[in-house]
Amino acid sequence: MNRKTIISKTILFICIVGFITIFMSIFSKDNTLVGVTVVTATLMFLQRDLTHNLGRFFLVFLVINISQGMLAYISQVNIWIGIPATFVAMFITGFMFTYNVKAPMYIAFGLQYLFMLYYPVTIDRLPLRVLSLAVGAVIIILAQLIFNRNKLKKVSKATLPRITKGLSEKIDLIIKKKYKHQHDMDIILYIKELRKAILDSREAYFHTTLEGKINLNISIALERINILVDRINSGIINKPLNITLKDRQLLTSVMEIVSQLDICIEDKEVTHQEIEKINAFISTYAIPDKGDGDDKLNAISKNHLEQILEIMDFIRHNLEEVINLSGEEYRKIIRKTDIPKVFRAGYVMRKNFHLKSVKLSYALRSAVVVTLGYFIVKYFNLPEGRWLVFTLFALIQPYMQDTEIKTWHRIKGTLVGVIVFIILFSLVKDFTLRSVIVLLVGYINSFLDKSGYDKQMIFITISALGVAAITGDIGALATERIVYVLIGVLIALIANRLILPYRVEDALSDLLHIYSEILDRIKMEISLAHEGKGNIQNMRNLIMQTSLLEDKIFIIIDTENERSQEKIKDYIVKNRILVNDLYDEYLAAHSAVKV
Repeated sequence: MNRKTIISKTILFICIVGFITIFMSIFSKDNTLVGVTVVTATLMFLQRDLTHNLGRFFLVFLVINISQGMLAYISQVNIWIGIPATFVAMFITGFMFTYNVKAPMYIAFGLQYLFMLYYPVTIDRLPLRVLSLAVGAVIIILAQLIFNRNKLKKVSKATLPRITKGLSEKIDLIIKKKYKHQHDMDIILYIKELRKAILDSREAYFHTTLEGKINLNISIALERINILVDRINSGIINKPLNITLKDRQLLTSVMEIVSQLDICIEDKEVTHQEIEKINAFISTYAIPDKGDGDDKLNAISKNHLEQILEIMDFIRHNLEEVINLSGEEYRKIIRKTDIPKVFRAGYVMRKNFHLKSVKLSYALRSAVVVTLGYFIVKYFNLPEGRWLVFTLFALIQPYMQDTEIKTWHRIKGTLVGVIVFIILFSLVKDFTLRSVIVLLVGYINSFLDKSGYDKQMIFITISALGVAAITGDIGALATERIVYVLIGVLIALIANRLILPYRVEDALSDLLHIYSEILDRIKMEISLAHEGKGNIQNMRNLIMQTSLLEDKIFIIIDTENERSQEKIKDYIVKNRILVNDLYDEYLAAHSAVKV
């Protein structure tokens, strides 16, 4: 961990503590944990760009927050009212914030409901709690306005230079016959990162900005060049074909154009120069090749040359559009077409409302198990029983294998955390010093890698026990913590296998099916384009979705054996090439879509 990371995480930790302190001073100690979940939700959603959907998301967060506050309150009135109330709260949270492709966002809202359930307020304090929840929704949206206002621009400035640099170096190595596929993963990774940012910046999950459109088109052009130079390199290695002087000159010209593309988006002067370079390139290589020897293209076939010229013309169209746009126009939403049914939020929700979907299976499983935990704790009036319910919520995961992995990590982390806690709090008796230890443990936890769940559990256990035992009996609390975690583990393992189990294999099958559906829809768009009915915005969305799906599939297959991994990777690589070829065909079918 470098010095910059330590400083940034320390500043973030201080800001979080400061925010929670201010939140507590305004809304009272009763709502301190609401402040904690507001921070958690804010940080989670900052990973996504919601700035073009602020009104929609504000209403979602506001309704979720206030309804959770009311449901948590009535759950304290009567256990038999609390059972359906808790089920509804957890089901809505699980279904709304679990996704087929994107990372889930349910944690903050699930924790928020449980915190309010186990740290209740009286009727006279309820209005202040509801107000704190409403303000929480406002804070999440304000954070988006402050930090994500130009997120696509920031991501573009960070990723495009890496893509162009990687691709330029790759072309240079191919010219020198030294290329060993070492750059491909980085190029593809940054192209996907850019497309994810464009996807997030859409309005109503469909309409992109002009900035998004141009960035997507540039990323498509760069990916097509990347695939094309792979094909050229394959001919050099496998045939083998000699690289002539003219081959080198052409590839060098492509490399020079590619290396400046990231600057063009920001600097119109460079854009003019780049367009002139492209015009000169097209003029030079559009003439039929009549040379011989080193004056003739050899490694680059006629088909390759035609594709390169098409790509250069495509890039030129987009750069000309950059020149003609002002800053405000550049970030204007394109709403030339209606949103197709398959991209509408209601359709997506309905399509996932079946027992074999990850959204519904997780929502039902988590709702049933957490409600069961609530019933056990409430019915038997278990002291510190909230630890049982928090354990159940933490261990019930969308994928069955994740629950099993987290289970053993949680047991190990809890046991180690309890031992460390007993030692620390046996030696330290002073109230102030114990408070400092709890704060310090939270600070250290902020540096831990999110993948190290067992290590996180050590610090979470120390914090949880520390808060409860600053003035209490450490031995009894430690024993209760272990017992509740073990009971929670047992219930979670059983429930995960009996209540709508959703395995990694199911997820992989669903994702590959979605990928296949998208390919079919791309082919349908091509057919429509031939009839003059092509929808370019629809096509762009489909292209971006393939990148998102590929990312998720690569994460999922980490659990597969090596042979299966290679088979799926080959499938994805072939289809990535197919998608680019289909997009090329789409542009050829309806030239109007270029603009």
